[in-house]
Amino acid sequence: MHEKYTASATGFVTSAIASSSPFFLYFAFGHVHTPQYAGAEQAGKSKRGIFGDSMAEVDASVGAVLEAVGDSNTIALLSSDNGAPDAHQHLQPGQQLDAITGSNSLFLGSKTQTWEGGLREPGLVWWRGKIMPQLRQEVASTLDVFATVADAAGVPLPTGKVIDSVSLLPLLTGKSTAPPRNESFFYAGAALQAVRVGAYKAHLITQLPNEPHAGPEHGFLAQSHGDHPPYGAQDPWLLFNIEIDPSELYPLKVHSPDGQLDLTTPGGAGLKACQDAVKAHLAELGKPPPGVLDDDCDPKTDDCRVCCGGPHVPYRPPWWPV
Repeated sequence: MHEKYTASATGFVTSAIASSSPFFLYFAFGHVHTPQYAGAEQAGKSKRGIFGDSMAEVDASVGAVLEAVGDSNTIALLSSDNGAPDAHQHLQPGQQLDAITGSNSLFLGSKTQTWEGGLREPGLVWWRGKIMPQLRQEVASTLDVFATVADAAGVPLPTGKVIDSVSLLPLLTGKSTAPPRNESFFYAGAALQAVRVGAYKAHLITQLPNEPHAGPEHGFLAQSHGDHPPYGAQDPWLLFNIEIDPSELYPLKVHSPDGQLDLTTPGGAGLKACQDAVKAHLAELGKPPPGVLDDDCDPKTDDCRVCCGGPHVPYRPPWWPV
């Protein structure tokens, strides 16, 4: 299947370039989602086992597509959709990485969670002669693919609509040094669970990170100060400086003993910025009817499945009528 995907993609690109036609290709790999597999060319070649073999196939496919692109005036973007599904980043002595899944390294949590392990992904943008080699630290989102591709093609964004996408090209081409995205909102189903503004990330709702379910890793979070119970709705919101503490180990204390937010501290000002951003975001979003954001909801309990038939996550979005 993977070989057919690659042949179809490269054939499409080669044909479009030969006819001088503008083109857009969306190539969604089957890899490296489970079950893992690899064709004869890569099978058994990686020291990382079948997971590594699958990654090698992705690498070969990307190379084949870019070879088909050649010297044409084409922009290419590569990313993923979520963090690894089985965290396994806090390995104990003698423990090996899971044979069929990746690692979220230092980041807490995993797929379907709004801890950094569920959100952080690789992101690469390539455009021969337009984007010079560089490593960027600014925040971006897969939402920004839309505006970036439109910008590259010289197509204006629709008017009269709220567009949750910003072009990355001014930053990547050196036309601007301003961070393209200062605010990001993280949902699980229809539930707004976290928000990031600048260096600060606030959790409105939390879930138990997946590491405690990983055999020998059980109990490691509490030992490493990475355990943040009680889970669920947070009052006050759980706050981290995500640039200093990307592992989300050390929540910031930004309230005085009487419970008042201390705006004289950087963290206090950061939490206030997160609160203001959420208030404006919900006002802008309006009141979508049930089902628009998640069509697998139980109207009696206000529970919605996050993904893939997993456990229900209780929520009541702030914009829903009581």
